[in-house]
Amino acid sequence: MSKISNLALLVLSHDNSNKGRKFSWQIVLWFAHILVYIQLQNTYKMIFMCFGKVFGTLRLRAKLYGQSAAVQPSINFHVSDLCPSALYRLLTITCFALTVAAFSACDGYANKGTKLVSGPVPVLLFNGTGVSLNDVAAIKAILNSRRLNYSTVNSSELNGMSQSQFMKYRLLIVPGGDFIDMGKSLTSRTSANIHQAVQYGLNYFGICAGGFLAGNSSNYNGFNLTSGITFGFYSAENKGIRKAVVAITGPGTSTLDQYWEDGPQLSGWGLVVAKYPDGTPAVTEGKCGNGFVILAGIHAEAPAEWRGGMAFKTPVGADNAYAATLIQAALNRVSLSHY
Repeated sequence: MSKISNLALLVLSHDNSNKGRKFSWQIVLWFAHILVYIQLQNTYKMIFMCFGKVFGTLRLRAKLYGQSAAVQPSINFHVSDLCPSALYRLLTITCFALTVAAFSACDGYANKGTKLVSGPVPVLLFNGTGVSLNDVAAIKAILNSRRLNYSTVNSSELNGMSQSQFMKYRLLIVPGGDFIDMGKSLTSRTSANIHQAVQYGLNYFGICAGGFLAGNSSNYNGFNLTSGITFGFYSAENKGIRKAVVAITGPGTSTLDQYWEDGPQLSGWGLVVAKYPDGTPAVTEGKCGNGFVILAGIHAEAPAEWRGGMAFKTPVGADNAYAATLIQAALNRVSLSHY
């Protein structure tokens, strides 16, 4: 009996250690565990009593077998007649346990803020030192709109992860921000672990600063997913422009006005999915070992509020849909149309 009750408690406590859980919800679960344990113990006793009645009745029938019908007493029974309370209680506890387990294992449809996964959380989103929190929020909005489960991880957590822990995920997303601060917040061992994880099959999507970090640089702990290539800024940077509307074009696709801010041009690595107005690569894709990598110098995920004082011909919805396409392609290893 103790093994069964312990198993029930284990099911109910599944994923209850996630950092995203509120403490009040943990208290509710603890009380629920205690209630279920007590109810199970009482139910076991009632069930065994029921079995005792059933077997006692069967023994009586066997003893009276062969006697005349006039001698035999009326012994008609149903299990539900003998132990209705036990059955009802068991069904109630089962439904209650399943309900609590479902709520304790789910947080809407996005699992946020957990480094180690215990369920199908395919995306790991970096939100550590140096990242643009506004960009993290924009990426979360895209993931939520596509109902993609994800976890977030900061710099210290990422530094504490082993290569095998990276392999629990299908896609690592590194957003925009200050790529130098982002890289310096990570250890060289972490960069090596990310490189090896991608080599063994983890996919990677780098946006702006995440594109720079995918390159090779010991100055800011680049991941070197690009066979030694280091990226420079898009040419607008050389003119003193820090952010702008850029029209990107791809083979067989319409031109999209995209938000650009201090992003790289991705010459020298991968297949060119989209180009900047000057013809240099704005979006590229390629393999790194068994991993699939997509890099973007633009912010297709940029929300409407980023567009203040800027003239876009492309609706924000169309640009965000392109961001979702890039994420889905990176997650599922789908090669996009390229030059």
